[in-house]
Amino acid sequence: MKTKHAFLAAMLAGAVLVTGCANNERPSLYYNSKAYTEAMYLYLQDDPDYAKQLELMTNYITQAETAQKKPMPGAYAHLGLLYSKTGADDKAQKYLNLEREAFPESGHYIGFLEQQRKKSAAVREGGKQ
Repeated sequence: MKTKHAFLAAMLAGAVLVTGCANNERPSLYYNSKAYTEAMYLYLQDDPDYAKQLELMTNYITQAETAQKKPMPGAYAHLGLLYSKTGADDKAQKYLNLEREAFPESGHYIGFLEQQRKKSAAVREGGKQ
């Protein structure tokens, strides 16, 4: 009788262990999509296509919002950087601010990007650095 109970206890413990390990996947905090990775890859090319990247990143952020998930860390900053490269400084600042709000640890990096954006804007306007 003890053997039967020990066997049942072992089977139950094994079933609990297998079930616990099988459902190991935690839901992601962030929205993941190939669009973000593709936009980053395009940015690193010798002749980046900013229009294509803007399209990919705005679609990515819209999809993340629709899925009610946060974009990956750096996504807002990347979109802000793209807007800065195309001269849309107001939109650039909006997305840099969103990055800082969503990921406060990025504050120093966002500050650096803002300084670079202002220098670029001054050069575009014919001012001094």
